[in-house]
Amino acid sequence: MRRERVLLSLAGALLLGLGGCQGEPSSAAGEPPLGPVPTIGDAREITLPLDAYLAVTLKWHVPDLAINRLGRDCMRRLGLDWPVIGLVPPDSTAPRYGRRYGIFDADRAARHGYKPLPPANSASAGGEEGPRQEREPTEVETAVWTGRGESKVNGLPVPEGGCGAEALRALAGGIEQPPETRVELLADEAHQRAEQHSRMIATFERWSRCMSQRGFDYRKPSAANDDPRWNTEHATPAEIETAKADVACKLETNLVGVWYAAEVAYQTRAIEKNAARLQAVKDYHDAVQRNAAKVVTAG
Repeated sequence: MRRERVLLSLAGALLLGLGGCQGEPSSAAGEPPLGPVPTIGDAREITLPLDAYLAVTLKWHVPDLAINRLGRDCMRRLGLDWPVIGLVPPDSTAPRYGRRYGIFDADRAARHGYKPLPPANSASAGGEEGPRQEREPTEVETAVWTGRGESKVNGLPVPEGGCGAEALRALAGGIEQPPETRVELLADEAHQRAEQHSRMIATFERWSRCMSQRGFDYRKPSAANDDPRWNTEHATPAEIETAKADVACKLETNLVGVWYAAEVAYQTRAIEKNAARLQAVKDYHDAVQRNAAKVVTAG
């Protein structure tokens, strides 16, 4: 990992949460009932219950830019500088859950098979292609920013956790960072449990039969997507034909809709089990985002 990635990861790690995770035990009795099963035709339609608690759904470049601005003031107070400006703003056209349930866009399958789409903007696609910075930070600057060096520099005390952490505390506006539930782990667990839901297993079987009728032998969409024959630079005719059949069978079985409904059910259960802790996380993130917007606007 490049050093500047590590530097910028401070804000991301703190915003996402560093605490433990009260996940659902593997022996949890019973499956959650599925609510309405939608028909999803576009990945941009997908939102999930835990999104409200995931810091990554915020405009990342806003709090990051604010942290770097406030942190630079701290660095200058200590007689140093901070050359990092902030992350490149994310590509707002890229759907967050574009491949969560595999490909299900017929046009994309016909053109690219299982290959990822070329980025619309190489400087910003994916949300974190790289930091904007004036130069590479020095080792001393890095140590003071992260608080991983000497406790004093130029005779002055380094803030607890470094100037980056001091800036984040300022953005929190007095709200103490809660002992956070690792929201992203709850989301990952819900996704995996959804795949094992009885309705999902039955849908996978229907999808597999549909593929078999078209001459393809795969048990799950992931097996088709991860077929080692597709380890080529460009999609081959065989890959494209497989992808087209995959999408057609997903549509015929409404696989994406069922998977989504199952994941919503498990995420809802996770929220109910962790309600108080998740609300504290959301309140903290909301304060950081709100105050970051003020810093950036006034900047």
